[in-house]
Amino acid sequence: MSNEKGCKFCQRDGLPVLPVRPAIMEKGDALPALSGSITVPVTAEGGADYTARLLRQGFLYIWAERSQRWINYYATGDGYFYPLPEDGIVPPRVESGDITPCITQPDELATASLVTLPVKPAGILNGVYWFAWSEESWTPVIRKQHEDAAWRRQYMQKFDMDAWLASHNGQQALPFSQLVNCVAEYSPGLRNSTLKAWTPSPLKAVSSHSVAALRQAADNLNAGNGAILMLSDPVGVATEISALVRYRMQQAIAMNPALSRGTALLTMLGSVELAMRNYFYLRAEAGDESYERQMRYGRDTPAGPRFPAPDMADRMHVLNEASRKDRVDEAWQTGYEKYIDRAKTQAFSQTLKDWLTEYDNSSVIPITRMYLAWLQEPVMANYFVQHFDPTCAHSGGRYIQTVTKVLAGMNDKGGVITHIDQQLNQAPLTPENFLQRAAFFNHDGWIAEVNAQLKSSGPDWWLGISWDRLADGAKEYSGSYASAILTGLEKLSMLWSDTMMKSVDLMVKGTPVRFAVGILAMQGKAFSAVSVVPGTKTLSGR
Repeated sequence: MSNEKGCKFCQRDGLPVLPVRPAIMEKGDALPALSGSITVPVTAEGGADYTARLLRQGFLYIWAERSQRWINYYATGDGYFYPLPEDGIVPPRVESGDITPCITQPDELATASLVTLPVKPAGILNGVYWFAWSEESWTPVIRKQHEDAAWRRQYMQKFDMDAWLASHNGQQALPFSQLVNCVAEYSPGLRNSTLKAWTPSPLKAVSSHSVAALRQAADNLNAGNGAILMLSDPVGVATEISALVRYRMQQAIAMNPALSRGTALLTMLGSVELAMRNYFYLRAEAGDESYERQMRYGRDTPAGPRFPAPDMADRMHVLNEASRKDRVDEAWQTGYEKYIDRAKTQAFSQTLKDWLTEYDNSSVIPITRMYLAWLQEPVMANYFVQHFDPTCAHSGGRYIQTVTKVLAGMNDKGGVITHIDQQLNQAPLTPENFLQRAAFFNHDGWIAEVNAQLKSSGPDWWLGISWDRLADGAKEYSGSYASAILTGLEKLSMLWSDTMMKSVDLMVKGTPVRFAVGILAMQGKAFSAVSVVPGTKTLSGR
């Protein structure tokens, strides 16, 4: 049946499909656990479990194998689908949110929550449809890749419509009748779920009538044949694990009153001490500068003029600099330290340390193991290979943002640090190494340019590199997106701080580090080792 009323949001015709994704919930949550017939590549642990949720904001790409054409939808942040032309371009007013489904029409809202596939008349095969969801708008290069059959088999989700209509069985697919027992947003358990308190992915607003309206919309389109189809979203899973780790830590502390009060008090004392020491330092510095200035340039006094004494002012400056820290410490000790019971603060610090160690072992380490498994799974690397154009600077900027999102909040965990270090120093650089490729904004041309310059190692290796040529290459490949790429690299480098420091040490000792050279060149800088000659004030560049 066809539904042609309203705007394009609710114009549908064919087999109704509700695309969903695997998502994270707390173990024991009231939400439905992921169906046993749905597979995920990593076992849940550390207080996490899987459920099914609606797609995040992004793009849904469907390839019709028999007709050899694209069916495209834009998935809005509030869980609706807008049909797109075959080139996948989103109308600006839809992307900005100016055009939305009719909120006063529940049936139209329900229809806009589904996508449809054209159904052939009886006796004619419908064929296979291939699905992919992405946060990224595909470039023509990426779209063309997905028109290759081998590429689709590797990276897209298959849906055999004829097999589905015959048996209601399919890979990563469930009957529409399982809606409330499968999808978190439509589950009655959502009311009692903790998900709303911590998820980084917005939850669709649903009413008590939403389930009935959605079922009716599906039946109006093709009664009894609707499907729920699970699509891959490893980035969403990784960010949700990170958010759950943070939430569970906050809750664990909040549920322990003594720990909560002690932590708040310890934080307050630290803040007060830091603020007062800064105040004492600035006051002492201002007083020193005023006194040194009067000594240097002279001044009038009731007893007569004081003549300039620049040499004495220089000596006084050295003394003031050397003694200022002790004066600040004395001011703090005499005015504030006496009111703090350090024995109690040290005892609580030890209690907190012991609690954190136990909590890490029981909760953080297991869920970090789960996160690391997702980070290392081929499905994560596939996401970056599949959706980002290695010839496009704009796509490269988005690539950096996505890698940053995946790592944020978990980059300082044991095992994750080691994995980051291994990936950033891996050679050769493969398409699947999304961490190191982020340092080059995933641009094949820029990677080749840097590789061409890194021909030797050993002492003074940097002298064999044409840094000017690299800087020109960085400008050429980044184009008008250079500023956004640099900002992204700065944020990403903060998550890589341990490996960044190691790379400096390696380069000084004669080993060029590709990702670090690429970032330096992108910033328009060159590497050079500088040694300090003992016993002199001379800095000599080697």
